[in-house]
Amino acid sequence: MKKFFIASLILGCVGMPYAHASLVYRLNPTQMTQLAKEVRKGEVVSTWTSPDPVNKMIYTYVKIRVEETFKGVPRSEVLLRQPGGSYTYADTKTTYRQKVFGMETFQKGEKGIFFIEYAKDGAPSVMFEGKHQILKDPQTGSEIAHQPFSRDVHYVNKELKSMHVEHATFSKNQVRNLQELVQEIQSAVQNEKGGNTQQKQ
Repeated sequence: MKKFFIASLILGCVGMPYAHASLVYRLNPTQMTQLAKEVRKGEVVSTWTSPDPVNKMIYTYVKIRVEETFKGVPRSEVLLRQPGGSYTYADTKTTYRQKVFGMETFQKGEKGIFFIEYAKDGAPSVMFEGKHQILKDPQTGSEIAHQPFSRDVHYVNKELKSMHVEHATFSKNQVRNLQELVQEIQSAVQNEKGGNTQQKQ
């Protein structure tokens, strides 16, 4: 995942028509599953921010109650550390804000499927593009997976051709049947396990 993220930053330097947005190769759920260390379905139960005492980076911490684990060791909850956020120092009452382009935001009570990676120090975080919010279709009542297109980036395909025409605006959302998404994730996990078994043999 590190190599892909660095590549994304480099792409952002060459996007002259979109000088205010980084160019990012959009991954599908199968690719996301392959890159992720963990894939979990759950609900956000709390969030808070705190500055790192060493590097002064502000982090948003997100506690998720896990309902189902598709990849990784099963556990009842996970604490994520996301770069960016706002924090008010109690002594000075000064508020500092740090924004990381394309990073996911979280709200207490929201449910979703989360694709998780680890930082160098072992802290888990949701990958870029790694949150699929679970909502109910107002017409059918069935659960759907909702993934917004970030306003901070411009998406390209693997040939580096713009996806801007296909997806009319940065804010357009991708919505799909939840069960179809789950099946795609499960299939990717099974294929990965099969590949690992063959390598061991």
